[in-house]
Amino acid sequence: MHMVIMDRIDGSDALDQFDGEYLPESLVKQVEAALAVLHSKNLVHGAIRRYNVLVKMEPNVNSEASDMAVGEKQWHVYLIGFEWVGEANKDRYNIKSSMGRHEYRSTGAIPGGIMELVHDKRMYLHFAGSWY
Repeated sequence: MHMVIMDRIDGSDALDQFDGEYLPESLVKQVEAALAVLHSKNLVHGAIRRYNVLVKMEPNVNSEASDMAVGEKQWHVYLIGFEWVGEANKDRYNIKSSMGRHEYRSTGAIPGGIMELVHDKRMYLHFAGSWY
């Protein structure tokens, strides 16, 4: 058994914060970067959805990583919902899960199906381009 413990983050999920709106580009890019870290370790998140992305307005601390001045506030992203994470092409999705709406998923991303990196990529593209 594994457990992930994180600090309390005084923010909200992207679903509540941006309900009915497109997400800011900087926020979408941060989610893409977080996925790149997981994928570099051959891990599939399995649930890239707005309710698994916490957002918080925080001061910029690195002027080189942003076109914003140090101290200027910007959105910061915290990816959560790691209960589905599995090794790509080895682990399977939970057989008892409904997995949400089918249009978010690639072919094969089904309850009991083998987890693939491409499934995250499809969910990310929907996440990045939708207003819900």
